[in-house]
Amino acid sequence: MTISRVPVFALACCCLVGPAGLVCAQTEARSFEEISRELRRGKSVAVTNDAGRQVKGRVTDLSPASLTLLVDGKEEQFTEANVRQITERRRNTLTYGVSGLATGVIAGVFVGSLLQLESGSRGQVLGLSLLLFGGAGAGIGAAIGAATTHERVVYRAQGATTIAIAPLTSPRGIGLGARVRF
Repeated sequence: MTISRVPVFALACCCLVGPAGLVCAQTEARSFEEISRELRRGKSVAVTNDAGRQVKGRVTDLSPASLTLLVDGKEEQFTEANVRQITERRRNTLTYGVSGLATGVIAGVFVGSLLQLESGSRGQVLGLSLLLFGGAGAGIGAAIGAATTHERVVYRAQGATTIAIAPLTSPRGIGLGARVRF
């Protein structure tokens, strides 16, 4: 029983997809001038002011000094000095779709390799199983991701303290990572 090069290559590619999301982490902006590239008119955001009050609304105007939101039909203006944090709601469609694709491809490699050994056919069975399992995994992952949302911090005032805890995995084990920002 020999292992063909295609399943090994596909499995190696799938192992690289997971860690790629960690490299693409974004940091939040530290001034209104920096967020003008990300926040556009009509985008829904949540603003937490310096008193801790959170207001949700749609962006109507953004300047280097202030942000104006449409909240319950009324415009409310926030100055940079009075805003502690701005977050936006994001869907996870792409992330979950890629994870589903990777999972489907891995399953397709194993199933295709087993079927390939049974039938004696080269490549065709493996290609078909990669296509079917990869496509199904991507579709299921994208559907789950479209239903899953998270709050992403777009802006955080300088001097705001944050604590973040995240799970860490590696070939040697699992653990927790913590980040404290002052």
